[in-house]
Amino acid sequence: MVQTKSYSLLAFISLILGIVSIFLIASPGLRSFTDLIFSILTIIFGIIALVEIKKINKKGKGLAITGLILGIISLIFNAIMLLTPVY
Repeated sequence: MVQTKSYSLLAFISLILGIVSIFLIASPGLRSFTDLIFSILTIIFGIIALVEIKKINKKGKGLAITGLILGIISLIFNAIMLLTPVY
């Protein structure tokens, strides 16, 4: 009997949090430290998912990498917005 690999749940979580953090950047009314928290959690979950995928031989590497990239992009935009003074 052939066993199929299952997807990493952390990879899905990283992708969903990455998408949410990108949407939070685009909505000026929701701009706060919430987006910063989402982007940091996205990066953490993405790294943990990549390690889990490599160790346990699961599927979802592309999901984890996409979530990680979205988290990094969101973190960069957050740093720019927090460091730029508002007049």
